[in-house]
Parts: sequence; structure tokens; C-alpha cells
Amino acid sequence: MEIFERAKGKINLTLDITGESGGFHLLDMLVATIDLFDDVKITYRADDKIECVQDGETADEKNSAYRAAKLMKDTFKTRGFTVEITKRIPLAGGLGGSCADGVAVVRGIEKMLGIKHDFITAEFLLKVGSDAPSMYFDGIKRVRGIGDKVDFIDIKLPYKVGFLAENEVDTTACFKMYDDMKLCGGNSTEKLIKEFSKGNANVTNMLKNDLFLPAVRINPDVKKAYERILKTGADAVSMSGSGGTVFGLFSGDVPDFLVKTEFSYRD
Repeated sequence: MEIFERAKGKINLTLDITGESGGFHLLDMLVATIDLFDDVKITYRADDKIECVQDGETADEKNSAYRAAKLMKDTFKTRGFTVEITKRIPLAGGLGGSCADGVAVVRGIEKMLGIKHDFITAEFLLKVGSDAPSMYFDGIKRVRGIGDKVDFIDIKLPYKVGFLAENEVDTTACFKMYDDMKLCGGNSTEKLIKEFSKGNANVTNMLKNDLFLPAVRINPDVKKAYERILKTGADAVSMSGSGGTVFGLFSGDVPDFLVKTEFSYRD
């Protein structure tokens, strides 16, 4: 038995750091699903082994898709699974590609074995990765805490997305740099939520990411990418996650030098 899933990426419209608890940074952010995806194939095995292959290379428990398959096997007392991933989402770019693969495995095994959604809670998905609860469904979501509090925002944005994902930034290093720089978190998420509540989908000058300056300190090319997109006349420009992907939102045509995609919403 086998099943195929699309593992869609995300961009951060906002990312505010609101505090710290138990060694984790607390966040308040708006996350939007994009229609850029990895292909994930899940096969139900006759034995109890977990095998994960990403772009032809064997992956272990460091891979979120491997962890997700093992989590589903151990939780629901199933046989093993083989997971095969074909990557399109850039690695270490802040687009959630790793968690997306893990979430796709959870969804695929759910469908394969007829497991009810009720069993798949935010707490459960956090075992796959911090972005996993917010990536389980498409759409625009407000995500708070350590990623465990997710609320859907019922709005569609009138933009296409174009991005540059040429510059990697390590997530752990980026958060440490934020602390070392002694920066203060913003409240851009709350401001944008208020605009959305009025039915205003214009996000010009509203996007902000508290990790942008730390990411630039680690990798100055992130700022160069930001400035390059800004010069195109994009309606809005920001960085996703902990970087280093920089994206622009365009009401018109997306420039050819950018990777083009669109927002993806719940049916």
C-alpha cells in the first residue's frame, strides 16, 4: 500500500519574538502556506522498519519525515514505513521544508490507515517539529507560543510571491544572535491582524521579522537579496523564518530572477 502527499512550504508575513520560556523563544507570527512543495511517497511495509530516502540519500532520525513515520508507527502500533522525498523547497531557508515533509508523512499515514484527525493534536505535531502544527492545513494562520497555538485567519491576499533562497542561515545561530544583540521584539503581528479584521488585505509596509537583523549579521548576503528585491518595486519585502530566504509580494508580474509561487488556501 502506498500514498502520495504534497509537502507545501510557508512564508512568514510577520515574526515577533515576545519572550522566552523554558529555554525556548516565544513567538507571535503570521504564517502563510505557499504552493511550493516537495513530493512525498509513503509505502506501508511488511516489517516494522522505518526507511527514509531524500533525493536518493538515506536519512535518519534527524530528518523530520523519518521522525514523523516513527512517531506514527509507535503511537498507533503499526508496521513500518518507507518514505521517499523529492525536494523542491530549499533547505535551511526559513520556508519550513523540513517540517512540511514530516507533516506530509503524518497526513499520508492518517489517510492510509484511516486514523481520525482528532488524534493529531498540536502537542503531537510538535514532536515532528516546531513549525508542524501550523503546517498541517493550508492557509494563513496566526501562530503563537512555541508553535503550539494556531488560529486560522480568514483572508486571501491579492499577491503573487517571488523569492530568493540563495543564502542559508542556521536557525539556532540566528536566535542566539538575536539574544546577543539584545534586541526588543515587535508587535507587527497584532497590527496586521487588526488590518485583516477590517477586511484590509493590503500588507504594504506591514511585514516585519524580528530575526532579520540577526540573520544579516550572520550572513550579510541576506541584506543584499532584500535590497535587490526592494528595487523591483515589490509591494512588500521581508525575510521568512530565521532566513535566509527573502521574498517579495507582487500585485503585478514577478521578476524573472525570482522563484515564483502563490499562496495556497484551505478548500
